[in-house]
Amino acid sequence: MHLKIFVLARDLEDIEQSYEAITEMDAASIDADYIVAETEEEEFKNSVEWLKGYYGLKNAEIKKTDTEVGEIPIAILDRKEFFDALEAKVKERIPKVQEALQKEDLWLAAYYAYNEKGFYFYLYEESGIMNEVDLHHFYKESKTLGDKLYIVRTYDYHY
Repeated sequence: MHLKIFVLARDLEDIEQSYEAITEMDAASIDADYIVAETEEEEFKNSVEWLKGYYGLKNAEIKKTDTEVGEIPIAILDRKEFFDALEAKVKERIPKVQEALQKEDLWLAAYYAYNEKGFYFYLYEESGIMNEVDLHHFYKESKTLGDKLYIVRTYDYHY
């Protein structure tokens, strides 16, 4: 199955460092067969549109910015809109987890709670690649996020 990793930056100063942040070793951390950077602008746009559709985001502007690695597309997300949508998706999992626990199926409960959706996120200078639940937890605990988040790169991965 092919899914996506979204590299996020907190501010414009983090964009260049974030752009090259994921390495081949990170593939093992999500049990992927491989991770491939999406280098074409159209691939980036399609991945951002997929993310917007899944989370129901209305405010995600795509524009180009100049960096040391050249001109790259970035998507600018409204942090509050994104994390409100992320929280809603995380909460949608609770009934499935409860049902699995009633059946005493811990594997299924863990899957629903933690790994059901294959989107991953990489936030520069944090704990590596995070799934929705990890990113949601980070956001709830963080005091360092501004009003915007920037998607600076997308990756396709297969597992």
